Amino acid sequence: MHLRRVAVLLLSVLTVIGTISVQPAAAATVTVVHPGPARVILPAVVPISGHTAPGATVHVLFRRRGTVSYVVRRTLTADASGNFKTYFIPIDDYAYYVSAAGYHPVIYRTQIAPATRENGLVALGRGSVYPLSGTAIPGSLVQLRFHPVLGSGGPDVLRTVRVDRNGNWSRPYIVAANYWITPRCSANAVVGPGLGVVIAD
Repeated sequence: MHLRRVAVLLLSVLTVIGTISVQPAAAATVTVVHPGPARVILPAVVPISGHTAPGATVHVLFRRRGTVSYVVRRTLTADASGNFKTYFIPIDDYAYYVSAAGYHPVIYRTQIAPATRENGLVALGRGSVYPLSGTAIPGSLVQLRFHPVLGSGGPDVLRTVRVDRNGNWSRPYIVAANYWITPRCSANAVVGPGLGVVIAD
């Protein structure tokens, strides 16, 4: 009788244990609420912010144009509300993503667009020298397209200028016709905002 009671008790314990289920811990997710802009003009500061589990370790991985691998460049800790934020200063085109506990939902990209220092229209005297300048990816070539406008005929004129290591370029221009000038970067084929130069006679 005693042995039978022990057997019944053990069977009851095993039955209870059999009903216990262990739920796996939920993977941390990341919501990037403020990804950087798709295109920027130098100089630029690109903000990155988002939300994940409070206290989670957050990695931001970057891949530079022309490379294959993503590299961790930022390691953050989400605050008590799960918020995190950082920024980067681009010197080239980058793809990047935000990861927490191995989870990374979206790859973002930020490109550098070439640009002239001034935008809109500039009125200058015929034969005057205009210091045309702007910014683009450091070390790249910028193609300047001079497109005749406002009654100035003739084909487009192309000129090329090298960008220095700080992302600046310059080329003097002798005003001879009405042109709309647009810069195109050879490194990423991005065409930036342009500048109109008109003769004020």
